Amino acid sequence: MSPPNNYQCNILSKEINWWEDLKPMGRAEGAPDPLAKYREFVAFVQGDMKISGGPLTNSFAAYFREQAKKKNANASQDELNEVATKIYNDEKKAGNLPNLFSQIEKSYKEKREKKSAEKKAAKAAAKAAAKAAM
Repeated sequence: MSPPNNYQCNILSKEINWWEDLKPMGRAEGAPDPLAKYREFVAFVQGDMKISGGPLTNSFAAYFREQAKKKNANASQDELNEVATKIYNDEKKAGNLPNLFSQIEKSYKEKREKKSAEKKAAKAAAKAAAKAAM
């Protein structure tokens, strides 16, 4: 796709090149990654539980993160990770991790199946509409 032609703006009478004027989205170069600490926490949970990475692992770690947010909604990232780690370790000592993991895994699978069914239904509806239009 080629950039649009430059054109004369009547209001400012200035030539505008849209491709050069666009600013890149995202973090500024060299800015700290706001999710780095969370990724460290996810890696800690993954290594401690000896589970593979992926969306289920993220959901499992997010459970503890949400519990930490409930305790202190205005906490910094570092504080949230410390509290989440403490909650994780407390649950581990209590022996609740396998049960929690199975609950989160069940919830994750239900959500994934529901989303898959919705996509299939939308695809079938679009196919039926296209067939009816012919």
